[in-house]
Amino acid sequence: MAAERPIAGVKRVMIFGGTGMVGRGVLRECLLDGEVESVVTVGRNPTGVIHDKLREIVHTDFLNFEPIQEEFRNVDACFYTLGVSSASVDKPTYERITKDYTVSAANELIKHNPNMTFVYVSGMNTNAESNTHWERIKGETENAILAMPWHGYIFRPGLIRSMHGEESKTKLYRWMYNVLDRARPHDDH
Repeated sequence: MAAERPIAGVKRVMIFGGTGMVGRGVLRECLLDGEVESVVTVGRNPTGVIHDKLREIVHTDFLNFEPIQEEFRNVDACFYTLGVSSASVDKPTYERITKDYTVSAANELIKHNPNMTFVYVSGMNTNAESNTHWERIKGETENAILAMPWHGYIFRPGLIRSMHGEESKTKLYRWMYNVLDRARPHDDH
């Protein structure tokens, strides 16, 4: 018996944040998947990836998607990986990028695709009731996504390991991954 795909029937995928470590990994897997017919990335910068299935949209105003709203039609699944480290920006900027941008994109997508699947990459220990700013904002974002009438999924990774050369944009995280990689036993085969 063949293994069933986790999200059957996905033909058109949209990825937000395809230039970050997680987004590049998601983009790679979507482009390799034979059943995915097209991938649209929406980001502040181009991914630099060239592929027949890929269409890139460089967009800077994540609170206004009207200029590119046609691209939001006929999307089967969205992987929202766009984000920023709370250590690299002030609290209002973190909230705007983490919550406001995400909810804005989700609202635009749901207008055109009420039955789609939305996957939000969050973080370990998030909680809308937390006194810790980043945990609370991520938790509020999760709650907003899950309250929408679609198939919403939240991933809360504690640690993400690069598999194919993806790299974090945050200097501290790059240093941490480098240290962890050196400590990890390597298979010399």
